[in-house]
Amino acid sequence: MMDVNLCVMDRAARQGKVSIRLPAEKNTLWQKLWETKAKSLDDCHISDVETGIAAVDRFLRGIDFYRVDIFELNAFARKLDGMREREKQEYGRRLEQEPPNSLKAAIYSTKMEVQAT
Repeated sequence: MMDVNLCVMDRAARQGKVSIRLPAEKNTLWQKLWETKAKSLDDCHISDVETGIAAVDRFLRGIDFYRVDIFELNAFARKLDGMREREKQEYGRRLEQEPPNSLKAAIYSTKMEVQAT
């Protein structure tokens, strides 16, 4: 599980903020976005992510959040949520040793796969 804060800036320069716990169902994500009165995903900016796994948090802080889609972040959270504790630690080591160049690569790259032990 990871906590995510979304900051929404609409065309009238009004700002809204909402917190989400990921992974979440797609309908839940849209509901949270609707609460901020976002017109589109382009209005949403991820302002903070906390996973509780230090290496993963460092990797996420190194990503340009303005280019991250909340649904990709949700897929990343699902991947982490499906791992055992030992697998999460190994995944964190891989993120630090060979950081992927994007969140998509961290989610889908075969180089980032962790073997269950």
